[in-house]
Amino acid sequence: MKISANGLSEMTLGTVQLGLRYGIANTLGKPDRGTACQMIQEAIRMGVNSLDTAQSYGDSEEVIGDCLRQSPGMRDGLAVTSKLVVQTPDGAPDNDFQREITGKAAESLKRLGIGQLRFFLLHQAADMYKSGGAVARAMEKLVASGAVAGAGVSVYTEKDIREMLRYPVFTAVQLPLSVFDQKLIDSGILPELERRGITVFVRSVFSQGLLFMEPERMTKPVLAEYMLPHLLQLRARCREIGCTPSDYALSFIRRLPGVTSLVLGAESREQVQEDAAMFGRPPMGDPEYETARRLFAKVPFDRIMEALR
Repeated sequence: MKISANGLSEMTLGTVQLGLRYGIANTLGKPDRGTACQMIQEAIRMGVNSLDTAQSYGDSEEVIGDCLRQSPGMRDGLAVTSKLVVQTPDGAPDNDFQREITGKAAESLKRLGIGQLRFFLLHQAADMYKSGGAVARAMEKLVASGAVAGAGVSVYTEKDIREMLRYPVFTAVQLPLSVFDQKLIDSGILPELERRGITVFVRSVFSQGLLFMEPERMTKPVLAEYMLPHLLQLRARCREIGCTPSDYALSFIRRLPGVTSLVLGAESREQVQEDAAMFGRPPMGDPEYETARRLFAKVPFDRIMEALR
């Protein structure tokens, strides 16, 4: 598997499914700890050296930690990114933010059983705006301590990315992109992130599982009206050119500039194998990329997700 200039594999194993039942199309539920460890082991065997978790993903951090303690050799070269939600209220002094963020980093490291996080991300971009940048200042001290190698933000909008770029401490971002959700491509922000050397993790590559839903299951009115026609169009296009919808979605994102690693979750060891194997194929070529941009430019994905929430 391709490794980026900063040492991260092109695929990051997303572990939210290891900590709680997650995903619109999830049919298997949360795996037991033995299966979860097999999934992590399989990802590493196939060249994945990056894991994504969060303090709010149920017991995901503990599951990863248990697995790494069973096989300590897996820690070698493994990059783990976690996320936190800052509870300290806006207006509080810097010391309060520093105390909370330092404490939460220590808690994650203890649960994971590792000495350093590759990145510690703000799970809510709104935390950046608290107390005139107090969170960024606390993150600077955390990075300087060596507990984390870098800090970043999980975002949804271009506005939040531009706010993040105001603070040099934030050197990583996690953002949603898919063939059905192209708004951040349209914004032109990706080339700017590349120029600045920001590590870019892309989540929701498979549109939070909607890509895999069978048409007959799309009974909710918002899905039947706004998603189903585009899903059927994508499947028809895949039949025309001879690929699977997952291959199409993945190769589309891999074609984009500045993308470091794609965060892909899984429900089983077999899914991990299937996901990792797709990275052995080439990214989407320019002609098909332009076709995808044209065919799926108008999917009202934000409206769909808001209705489902």
